[in-house]
Amino acid sequence: MTNESKFVVKLLPDGSIEVECSNKNDAFSFIEKLKYLSEEEKQIRSRVEEAKEKEEERREGELKNHFQRIPSQRDLVTYIVSKENFEHSIPEIHQHFFGKVFNPDPNSPEEDSLYRIVYQRLHRAQQKIAREYNGEWSIDWETPFGEKKYKVFSFQVKKVKIE
Repeated sequence: MTNESKFVVKLLPDGSIEVECSNKNDAFSFIEKLKYLSEEEKQIRSRVEEAKEKEEERREGELKNHFQRIPSQRDLVTYIVSKENFEHSIPEIHQHFFGKVFNPDPNSPEEDSLYRIVYQRLHRAQQKIAREYNGEWSIDWETPFGEKKYKVFSFQVKKVKIE
């Protein structure tokens, strides 16, 4: 004859647990295991929270570093005019100056802000190039970095009418 205990575990409406057991010693052993598991769960949750905090700190530090490296208008102009037909895209600019591509992201205000600052400086650099080289920009859409479409800017010199 085996001395097996039968357990009935009930989850009560208030969130507590009721345990019924046919053997008192096994019931205490079961409760001790639950306490142990509960402590282990707390430790795991604590480690996960620490890891999240460290990752957020690392990301914030990385973004601060990127903010310090935002290219000046002069740097953007120099880079763009070095390209054939002055052709460039926003992801290409990001990759060149930061080593990664940023996207506007309302869930990440820092990344969103960085994207917009670079975009505004790029726009001013394009205006300066258009004035200095007497031309205009044309825009094509391509997918150079994955599935998302990006604007690719190309430059054409304005035709001058000679009479």
